[in-house]
Amino acid sequence: MESALTRWLRREQEWSDERDQRKKKELILWVVAVPAVAIAITFLPVLFAGGGIADALHRAKYTMIIAAAIDLLLVVGILPQMPGRQYMKYLKIYLDRAFAFDSEREELAAQMMGERGADSVICIPWKESGIGEQRVWITKDYLISTRGNGRLDLVFLNQVKTVETDRKEINYRAGDREMRVNIKDEMFTIDFIYQENAALDEEIREFRDDHVKLSYFSRALRDKVLAAVETMRPE
Repeated sequence: MESALTRWLRREQEWSDERDQRKKKELILWVVAVPAVAIAITFLPVLFAGGGIADALHRAKYTMIIAAAIDLLLVVGILPQMPGRQYMKYLKIYLDRAFAFDSEREELAAQMMGERGADSVICIPWKESGIGEQRVWITKDYLISTRGNGRLDLVFLNQVKTVETDRKEINYRAGDREMRVNIKDEMFTIDFIYQENAALDEEIREFRDDHVKLSYFSRALRDKVLAAVETMRPE
């Protein structure tokens, strides 16, 4: 019989693969569009100016080389950083370094699979422009929140002493060199502060840190996550 951990990791791998497939389709569009646009910019003006096809092709040849180099950089730079691949990488790091015993990993997996009774797990899916689908999984003892870059946050809810919320204004600049604009936005956070646990192995305690802060650009989403935590941990 398969363990809960095996079943859970398979489910997460399937979700990660689907996530990366969508990203790969976007990458293919860029790989096709970059040379097509570059060649059109080089080829068509020569024809419109009265040049022959041979002259246009000669000029487009160098553009094709440059476009191919850009495509190669895109593929080499993006494929290894696919969010699904990164998520599985960091999930396995957490499983290896944040837990002392296999029984703890099995319990996490069982809870995430909803095997501890009806309504024993809450999943909050959400999407944000530019980063695709994300999820927050909440049980009575754990919370896992994915990030756009493939990383994740793991909260040990059964070790939380206090929960604090906050709203922060953030400022950043966007645009190119010719036109950069200052953008103001808001970040809504939940800070889970752990109680002292001297019984934990020192390496595990250092890896877990003394608190975990989740940040969202949507107040409604932050409040939804907080309400789900309160539902699973009514005390």
